[in-house]
Amino acid sequence: MKRNIVVLVIGIIALIAGGCAVPLANLPTPTATKKSGTIRMAFPTEADTGDIPALMAFEILRDEGYIVQPTFFANPDVSVAAVAKGDMDISHGSTRTHWAAVQKGGDIRTVMEQAADIWSLVTRPEFSKCADLDGRRVAVNSAGSISKALLDAYLKENCPNVKPQIIFISGSENRSAAMQANQIDGTLLEVADILQLEHAAPGQYHTLINYSETFPKLKTTGVHVNRAFAAQHPDIVRDYLTGLLTIHRRINENPQLLRDAYVEYLSMKPADAKEIADAYLARHVWDVNGGLKPEDVQYSLDFFTQSGSLEPGLTVEQVSDLSYLNSVLDQLGRK
Repeated sequence: MKRNIVVLVIGIIALIAGGCAVPLANLPTPTATKKSGTIRMAFPTEADTGDIPALMAFEILRDEGYIVQPTFFANPDVSVAAVAKGDMDISHGSTRTHWAAVQKGGDIRTVMEQAADIWSLVTRPEFSKCADLDGRRVAVNSAGSISKALLDAYLKENCPNVKPQIIFISGSENRSAAMQANQIDGTLLEVADILQLEHAAPGQYHTLINYSETFPKLKTTGVHVNRAFAAQHPDIVRDYLTGLLTIHRRINENPQLLRDAYVEYLSMKPADAKEIADAYLARHVWDVNGGLKPEDVQYSLDFFTQSGSLEPGLTVEQVSDLSYLNSVLDQLGRK
């Protein structure tokens, strides 16, 4: 269920063109503190349910004195290119897409998990196995998206001869609308959009593949830094991870905080906010310890390499730097 933050309406044309920094409503004005600096934050699409803890963490940073400039791009490929070139400092989203950029020379490192895997392949009820997808219209976000990588990996492992007709539709909510309009036969959706689809058309769709169950060790999203920026401003990276982990811990202890944030940032109705927030928290989407260890990175690298989404040769050290996270955990304590 991706919905525009109200202020994004002003910048929608710019977002389609490639993204522009957009102020978030109701965030505190920076005050004079011992901390200062501007942090340019990149998101692969408009803000959605999985991004809200990051937006909440921005409030902590701004209270500390930082200027936070979030940018919501038109698609993941543009977002990753921006952080790889140094036009953005910190980015959020697909591990696979960021690591593919590293493989092409992008100066990026993954420093923490953003959110656990919340993707599922939703189809019409008559589709009972992946072989039923052969020749069918299946929509994913983009060629470089995690949704495309997940679909490719599953098909390669379970039914390599199946060739669906791949259609690119940016935005989970747009793919959900395409399903309801009978324009596609299946698509990868996030949890919130599946709940919305079930309410809109009960019994007309079902989950063919739950990726968190099929690939439980896979890390699909992360917080990523431009390496030059992180080397110059390690304190800023640590402060952001501290804020993000603080929010992860708060919402796990008090779900009402996340419900209220969905109402504030995404203009959800309270009942919808409660249902979606509770579903995400039940799946432990936001890890209180950052959700990323070297063995997790290695498993995910192997997964994407074996599925053909990445070329062989990348190492854990080339795509990640967990020293920032470990430093923050040493200070906050592990739970």
